[in-house]
Amino acid sequence: MAPRAAPWWSTRTGARRKTARRAKKKDRYDVKALTMFNVRNIGKTQVLRKQETKMVSVGLNGLVFEASLASLQNDKVVVRKFKLITEDAHEGKKWSD
Repeated sequence: MAPRAAPWWSTRTGARRKTARRAKKKDRYDVKALTMFNVRNIGKTQVLRKQETKMVSVGLNGLVFEASLASLQNDKVVVRKFKLITEDAHEGKKWSD
């Protein structure tokens, strides 16, 4: 019995290109806490751009970040952790590779 030919969709080059393009559509943003903390920088996050016209702040709203109070206050004694939910996102500092 002869081997079957590959289906037409597996031989197209478009299927291989999608994975490389997907990484280019990700933007990275700094995550900062409120001004009442001594250390404001929590970390960085990636957001996938779905449409060019859609604002990226929509994708950032509602994300939950966990931070310890000791790292935000430069204190080694405090052992409390809490979760920060993004409510407002600004199109400020965007960094890339």
